[in-house]
Order: sequence, then structure tokens, then C-alpha cells
Amino acid sequence: MSNKIIEVMKKPGEMLGDAFKTIKGQDIASMVEDFTSEVALVVEGISEDQERLAAENKALKEKMNTLTNRVSEMERTYKKTSKTTFVRQITWLVGVIGFVLIALYVLKIIAS
Repeated sequence: MSNKIIEVMKKPGEMLGDAFKTIKGQDIASMVEDFTSEVALVVEGISEDQERLAAENKALKEKMNTLTNRVSEMERTYKKTSKTTFVRQITWLVGVIGFVLIALYVLKIIAS
């Protein structure tokens, strides 16, 4: 059992040793330069993406404000229209009731 433990413990060490052997074969300064240039490229791409997203966000906010204003205007118009419609309907209802009462009164006079 202790042989298995020793074998398991050797594997990570061997992997680490292999990694160091690979690195030692190359020039560390050139590896750092390559890494730095790749990171700079990624950072520039991220910066451009953030700028684009900020512009899109600004445009969406403006559209949202425009739509909010239009909805508010439509609500005000609807309230005015609904009041006008209500008054118009009441006027017609009073007119119809008045006409019916006059017609009944005329029929009562004719019948007597």
C-alpha cells in the first residue's frame, strides 16, 4: 500500500518537473514578451468591447426614455379621450331618455 502512495505522490512531481524542463528549454525573456503582447492584445479587445457596449447602452437608454415619454403622452391622451367619451355617452343617454319621455307625454296627450 505504501508503494501506491509513493507512486501517487511521484506523479505530480514528475508533471511539474516536465513543465520546468519545457520552460528551461526556451528563453524566459521572450516568453514574458510573448505573454505581455498577448495580454495587451486581449486588454485592447476588452476595452473596445466595453466602449462599444457603453455606446449601445447609451442608445438603449435614450430609446427607453423616448418610449417612456410616448407612453406617458398616450396615457394623458387616453385620460382626456375617456373623459370626453364619457361626457358624450352621457349626453346621448340624456337625449334618448328625454326623447322617450317627450314621446310618452305626446302619446298620453293624443290618447286622452
